Amino acid sequence: MYSIIKFHLCLLLLIMTNSQTQKPTFTYLTGKTYSAEIRASCKSMSDSTCMLYTFCILHFKQDHVSVYYITKASCTNKSREAGYTSNTQEEQVSYTWSLNKNTLTIEGFDEFAPFKVEGHQLRGTKKVNDKTEVLEFKEGI
Repeated sequence: MYSIIKFHLCLLLLIMTNSQTQKPTFTYLTGKTYSAEIRASCKSMSDSTCMLYTFCILHFKQDHVSVYYITKASCTNKSREAGYTSNTQEEQVSYTWSLNKNTLTIEGFDEFAPFKVEGHQLRGTKKVNDKTEVLEFKEGI
């Protein structure tokens, strides 16, 4: 009787260990949102000057990451800001993602790849004048 119980406990432990290995949880990314400033430009008008900042937003869920963009305006004439501020969250695209050691892969979204995760920091890359620069994603929007 004791050996049957021991066998079942070992089998249960083996099944639990195997299922955890097959479906890893990325708890420190899941549920978090990261943003990176990808562009800054200046727009000059007769009654105002605006700085336009575009951000790439990554919102991680257990099985996918949602990607969208927002633009924030900072204008000398504050009434102009609403006309240049945009949020494409309703146009977000979802991609599957995986993490292998510190390399984050977002299947089908290569715009800022490769992505690296170091601690709680997320870094991508972007091309600027034929040079590759590190793109810092900060937690939050």
